[in-house]
Amino acid sequence: MSAPDKNVLIKRVLSSAELPSPSASAMRIIQLTNDDNVSIRELERAISADPAFVAKLLKVANSARTTGRAVVSIKEALMMVGLPGLRAIVIGFSILEHDQKPRCKAFDYNRFWLHSLLVGLSFQAISTRVRLAALDEAFSIGLLANIGSLALASVFPEPYAKLLDHVNKKTNLTLEQVETDTLGLNHWELSAELLRSWGIPSVLYAPIEAYGLPDKGSLISGSREYGLLSALALSNVMADLICNKEARTAEKISDLNLWSARISLEMTQVLDIGLQISESLPAWSSLLNLDPSSWMNFEWVTEVINSPDVLSKSLDTSQEKLTLMLVDDEKSTRLLLTEILQNAGYNLIVATTGEEALCMMNDSRPDLLVTDWVMPGMSGLELIQKIRSAPWGKSMFTLVLTAKSEEDHLVESFEAGTNDYVPKPIKERVLLSRLKAGERMIRYQRETARQYKEVHELAAELSDSNRKLQELSMTDSLTGCSNRRFAIEHLEQAWGKSSRMSEPLSCLVIDLDWFKQVNDFYGHERGDEVLQLIAKTLKTVAGPRNELCRVGGDEFWLICPGFDETKSHILAEKLRDAVAKLNISAGSQQCTITVGYAEKKDEMPDVRSMIRKADQLLYLRKREAKANR
Repeated sequence: MSAPDKNVLIKRVLSSAELPSPSASAMRIIQLTNDDNVSIRELERAISADPAFVAKLLKVANSARTTGRAVVSIKEALMMVGLPGLRAIVIGFSILEHDQKPRCKAFDYNRFWLHSLLVGLSFQAISTRVRLAALDEAFSIGLLANIGSLALASVFPEPYAKLLDHVNKKTNLTLEQVETDTLGLNHWELSAELLRSWGIPSVLYAPIEAYGLPDKGSLISGSREYGLLSALALSNVMADLICNKEARTAEKISDLNLWSARISLEMTQVLDIGLQISESLPAWSSLLNLDPSSWMNFEWVTEVINSPDVLSKSLDTSQEKLTLMLVDDEKSTRLLLTEILQNAGYNLIVATTGEEALCMMNDSRPDLLVTDWVMPGMSGLELIQKIRSAPWGKSMFTLVLTAKSEEDHLVESFEAGTNDYVPKPIKERVLLSRLKAGERMIRYQRETARQYKEVHELAAELSDSNRKLQELSMTDSLTGCSNRRFAIEHLEQAWGKSSRMSEPLSCLVIDLDWFKQVNDFYGHERGDEVLQLIAKTLKTVAGPRNELCRVGGDEFWLICPGFDETKSHILAEKLRDAVAKLNISAGSQQCTITVGYAEKKDEMPDVRSMIRKADQLLYLRKREAKANR
């Protein structure tokens, strides 16, 4: 299973109408920031036209302030955040304001924006403490660092929802790994590509791009780039701990220590930053119309750092009880062991003979077996051999109680399938410690089996998602026809097959007449309906063996294996007649089609030469039609 081509996916995202993009007013401000000669007065005028954005800009500027009076004017805020920072802030807040159409069911839009805001605030505060980035850069890096995941959720809502569902099922794969395996890149890399396309300086997206790489870009320890990357990683951990309850793990606390140490930031400083940010979050949430109910105070992290046992108490460490079968013919031993094993927390099943134990296992399969060796009738070793011969008994942990200590006897017990033994007289601590070892083995087996199943399910789902993404990259979303990329690949394949099999091959080039007038008179919505209707008609007439592709706004190719010029001419006339009968009004004209066609000839060097010949006939037909009007 191979992931889609990375560059193709990036182009598809950047060209998608569903891509979260800055508003028109935001683009005006961005254009001004790209002008080296722009004045502060011009920027003030453009920004003041949006009072809501003014409030957000002042909030960002004041959050960056460490001393002095509050920032109260646009001019002061601009001096504080700078042009690169303003550009990125405009993009982020504009997308947030217009991101009102959740399309991906598994994507938590509110948490995404809370997390993005927290990363921005954290990165800004960290940069102030360790002097890694200018204030005009810091908030912007954090706010937009994760924008790639929003883009994937917007452009590929259903496939991305399945991808997120797999990750949420607690597989051992990270989101970045699954994205890379499925899509060819992860959301961090896509974030960098989006920022690049929006004209954001490379100093802002370079650490984001590096963060998305498996080796974190192989940055040199001690370099500014390495520091920016480490600060970004620390900011993400802090944001996780504030807005994601599931992130409250020992691993996250370890990450907090790791990344803060890499930029020489004292843990007391990290805790101060986290507390300040969590305290400011309600005001930010109100300003940005976000629901803050899912966020948590950073005080929990402070408690864990100061008292590590808080972590173990706050986490759910409960595990499913295991079932243990005890088999012993001596009543006194059974009573003693029953009390020990029940107190140890096992679900206990008791049998007095090997035969009874096997019979009971038909209804209840234990996880562990403790059996006496010497018993009337079936011995303990014979019982274990019977169990091991059954498919369900191969993974059961078995322990033998024995007074036999000779080497040969012990070898015999292990060869029969015993996992361990406890010598008589039985010592409680020895028995329980060896059963604990068996528990670990069973839980490991179950976890391995669960992961194996999940990996196979994930592979199947990802294969399906991958196939759908491949189809999306080859399909015109409006008409359902194949797109230009598919047309070229399919035509190349058909060309090769035609050469090998010495079979004819033709391509029809179809152009809509007066289509612009449809859009001008009736609007683009009607234009879309006309394209869909004509595409459906062309498909019906062309038949299933011929491939219809939309290669431009109002241009189609029809690839016809086995067709010579005569057949192509007949088909072209049928297509023209079918579309003419639709009687599609285009103002004072009627929307029809003109068709050019060409057959593959020996003198043609490649596919392009056949298309050129079909185009030439198309233009000739158009000139003739114009002359006859």
